[in-house]
This record gives sequence, structure tokens and C-alpha cells, in this order.
Amino acid sequence: LYSLLLLLERATYRTADLVIEVNESHARIARTRGRVRPERIRVVRSGPDFERLRLLPEEPELRAGKKYLVCYLGEMCPQDGVDYLLRAIRHYRNALWRDDARFVLMGGGPALEELKSLKEKLQLDGAVEFTGRVSDHDLCRYLSTADLCVDPDPWSEWADKSTMNKIMEYMAFGKPIVAFDLTEARVSAGRAARFVRPNDEAEFAKA
Repeated sequence: LYSLLLLLERATYRTADLVIEVNESHARIARTRGRVRPERIRVVRSGPDFERLRLLPEEPELRAGKKYLVCYLGEMCPQDGVDYLLRAIRHYRNALWRDDARFVLMGGGPALEELKSLKEKLQLDGAVEFTGRVSDHDLCRYLSTADLCVDPDPWSEWADKSTMNKIMEYMAFGKPIVAFDLTEARVSAGRAARFVRPNDEAEFAKA
């Protein structure tokens, strides 16, 4: 099956007049594995929609009495690393003895109910709130107030080469980011993020 997929990929590259890739990692695949000449490749990156995302006045009450508000925005699928984030929050509270942050996780997805169960198992009630999908207005309220935003995508071949829209959305609100050190995450965030060793939940908590 893998060989067949590679054959189809090669045929697609060979017959295309123009190859549009989402980032440089995928453009590199086209140049090397696909043997596409550089002049036939264009990189077209995605970015935030400023018609939807607008900086609003801070709402300190969203911190729910805590000193800091930490936000996650995105899909909650098995590969998105929200389970890593929950275990990092447990480390933040239990090993680092910190109870000064409210963690708001916005988004839906097939892993949401399982992640809610993990939150209860890790005894994070009162520290972590899953909002589910939220309106654009509420998303802007939370991200405008957030002190820190997080991207817990763990390392995998897929994640390392993927551009995560959440990073650009965090940056649209001028927020610092903590993320695992993945190739395209570093390309997108640059100095806006603190990068930690991939999949290391304790280091993520410290950062």
C-alpha cells in the first residue's frame, strides 16, 4: 500500500504544471522525493483571518481569580497532544507546586470526551476547563486576555512537517507560546515561542 501511494504521488508530481505546498518541509519533499524542479513549486502558507480575529480589551474575570490565564485553541484529536498538555498541567501543579494559573482549552474533536475523562483521572478539576467549540467572539475574548498560549503537538513525522494554524492565531494576539521543538513550529513562531524537548511533559510544564 505504501509503495502504491508513493507511485501515485510521483505520478501526481510528474503531471502537475504547478505544485503548491503549505510550507518549506513539504516543498522539500516535492524537490527530493518528487523530483520536481524548484521553478514549478510555490509555497502558500496559511494564516489567521483578521475578519474573524480581533484584539479586544482584557477581561480579568476570565482568569477566575488566578494570576495567569493559559489557553489552548484547536482540534482535539488523538494526534494533537492535548493529553501531553494535561499531564504537563498535573506536573505544574503537583511537582512544581503551582496553583496560580487557569487553563482554558477551546475546541472540539473526536478525542474530547476521552480527554475530559483524563482530566478527571489526573484530578485537574478546578484548574482546567474544556469549553468545546466557541464563538469567534468568545475565542477573541479568551485570547485577548491570555497570558500564555500553548501548542502541545508531540513529535511525529506528520507533526514535525505540519504548519499549525493555532501558532499564527496566538501570534495574531501578540501572545507568547510554549511548544515542543518541531521544525515547522519553529519556522512559524520563531522568537515568539519557547521551545522544549519534544514530548517532554515536565520540561513543558517548567517552560
